[in-house]
Amino acid sequence: MLVHNCIIHYVDKTGESASGQLYLRDSVLPESKVVSQLIEYLHDRFDDATPTARGFFNSDEDTYPLSRWLQEYVEGDVDFAGFSQASTLHLGTLIPKSDAYSGGHVLFAHCSQGITEYLYIAVLQRRSGFAVTQELKVLPSLQLDLDRLGMTARINLSLWETGGESAPYISFIDGQSQVPFAEFVGFNEAPCPSTRCGQSLPTHPGDQNE
Repeated sequence: MLVHNCIIHYVDKTGESASGQLYLRDSVLPESKVVSQLIEYLHDRFDDATPTARGFFNSDEDTYPLSRWLQEYVEGDVDFAGFSQASTLHLGTLIPKSDAYSGGHVLFAHCSQGITEYLYIAVLQRRSGFAVTQELKVLPSLQLDLDRLGMTARINLSLWETGGESAPYISFIDGQSQVPFAEFVGFNEAPCPSTRCGQSLPTHPGDQNE
């Protein structure tokens, strides 16, 4: 797994503001073994899960602008941090539609597995855990919960850039239904063939149908 760019922002909706407070990181995370392990684990967890749906970007880029911003990033007109910041600000405009949503870490990752490039967008929660210090003391620790992918989209960039809608290039998990996540991504669900409905969706090669 090769990680090209990764960044995490934070949405806090625990205060009085209905729209929540956005904390945007200025730059991508430095390349490191920890970041690579994080994205590889996310990739594996997504492969093990059953996506809620798969489909395409909505063609209405004015209402659903994420695909336009992604195209600008792919073409080099904006850097990854700028793309992710604009996208997270857009997510912030949708938060008031959900009273149940309390916030979370918004992860964006551009990575490659073999010859296939992906973009992951995941809204992650934290869970309580424990850490052991060098002095062998046990301390509480907050960790990203990657075992429950409540709101996650995987965009097959390689398939998307070939153009057309011959095969779905977005795999989608929306298990929490607390935020209009599909609206945020600009997701149009593809028709499900009767022979494949209810079955796990293929993930390799390129998330295409067998």
